[in-house]
Amino acid sequence: MLQQNNQTDAKQFFARFLIFMALSMGIVHFFFPKQQQVVMDKMAEIIAPKEAVKPLLRKITELKTDNMTIELNTNGIRLDGAVLNKYKETTAKDSGDVKVLTKDQFAEIGWVSDDKNMTVPSDQSSWSSIKTSENEIVLLWKNNKGVEFVRTYSMDENYLLTVKEVVTNKTAKELTMYPYVKMVKKFEKDEKADQYEKITHYLDESLDSIKYNDLKDEKFEYTSRSGWFGLSDQYWQTLVMVPSEDNTIRYNGVVEGGKLAIAQTDMIGEKKVIPTNGKIEYTTHLYVGAKESDVVQAYMKKYGFERLDLSINYGTFHIIAAPLAHALNGLTKWTGNMGIAIIILTLVIRLLLYPLSKKSFRSMMAMKKLQPEMKRIQNLYKTDKMRQNQELMKLYQKHKVSPMSGCLPMVLQIPILFGLYKALLISIDLRHASFLYLSDLSVADPTSIFNLFGLLPFSMPAWMPVIGLLPVLMAVTMWVQQHIQGTEQNAATPVLKYLPLIFLIMFAGLPSGLVLYWTVSNALSVAQMWLIKKQVG
Repeated sequence: MLQQNNQTDAKQFFARFLIFMALSMGIVHFFFPKQQQVVMDKMAEIIAPKEAVKPLLRKITELKTDNMTIELNTNGIRLDGAVLNKYKETTAKDSGDVKVLTKDQFAEIGWVSDDKNMTVPSDQSSWSSIKTSENEIVLLWKNNKGVEFVRTYSMDENYLLTVKEVVTNKTAKELTMYPYVKMVKKFEKDEKADQYEKITHYLDESLDSIKYNDLKDEKFEYTSRSGWFGLSDQYWQTLVMVPSEDNTIRYNGVVEGGKLAIAQTDMIGEKKVIPTNGKIEYTTHLYVGAKESDVVQAYMKKYGFERLDLSINYGTFHIIAAPLAHALNGLTKWTGNMGIAIIILTLVIRLLLYPLSKKSFRSMMAMKKLQPEMKRIQNLYKTDKMRQNQELMKLYQKHKVSPMSGCLPMVLQIPILFGLYKALLISIDLRHASFLYLSDLSVADPTSIFNLFGLLPFSMPAWMPVIGLLPVLMAVTMWVQQHIQGTEQNAATPVLKYLPLIFLIMFAGLPSGLVLYWTVSNALSVAQMWLIKKQVG
């Protein structure tokens, strides 16, 4: 009987538990999702990537520092102008300053409320100026319900734009709102993003980048309480620092005629509750400017922006490229010229590799002495290649030499080469840096061997490949390097004799700063070999 009562109690408990779970799920389903859906629908309506309605009147206020000028449209408060005062678009004397933000690539900060009767400032709202200085402006906007928005835009001496907002609730009820920030990039019908343009982020200790064209077929959504995200290209970036709260970050786009017309990144922040006669404060930090390593590092230390240094992304060879870029930056400041800095850095690298180069060259000279014995073995086992290779290996082991010893310094230089390539590719210091006849070390040598590097009075057609003076000098130094090493090395590995030609074709289209490094490295290697050969006798 007792066992039967226990079974009955267990069944009743289980039944009550099921009823409780059903009621709980019903409450969650019929009440909370509806409220959340209202919020998300309204957010989607306001910050969806669409062709924005132009403000009725464009009213511009400028904030200025030595490095940058921000153009702020106080009708809608859209950041649609950011001019970098110390960087030019081209090397031409009449070139204009670089523009990071424009009417086709802008940033916008705002609010959305879950109350359909609540009016918040939009891209059509006209704000009043309370206080203005050279690098700061305080703006005011009020709705007709008694809610007041005071927004302060301030710039530091470099590229940090800080937006502080105070929202005061003078109504008779509690309000809830959500902050958002979005960045929009519009594309013309025939415009395509170049290879460096992308969306980049570091969210919850994860670094990633997304090509704009990926937004044609896919939308991306993340949640994060740390990091940064934004728009990036080769030398410039516009990033939003993620606050330490729950945030939803989204990337999506608009496709028209099969092509991407609009790309947008946005962030929706955590819900803010404003009590009656109360207020809240909210701050947004934006990095708008050049990828200057020193500035990025300073912001990390001063503000604690998590791994902002990774916004200058050197990829797989980051561990090599970052120190090389830092060294080049310091040497450029010391010497006043990027070309001289590259030469000094090359000299330091060659000095560090000198012990290995010396050992390698000694091994090659030993190989030269073994040539008669090697030829004897080759003739003796002419019809038995396997035995021939076995005997040659025994000979190498006996005298502790290797036919590939001359390649070792070059192999070790390959990671350095790739690291330096990435460092020079996105180094703002290399952009428009001149050296001798080169006006810009960040692009390929513009001269051509086919008109004797400009000595003959005609220009080269656009379809003809460009092979400049510096790549030719690089190939010549590589050939001289092989000649000093001796023909035995080329005989042991025939493909090596074609390396100068291969490197000439490969390097002709690379940044001339990188070709300068390899040319100087070859020249120093030749000098080292001559010195070692003289010492050994």
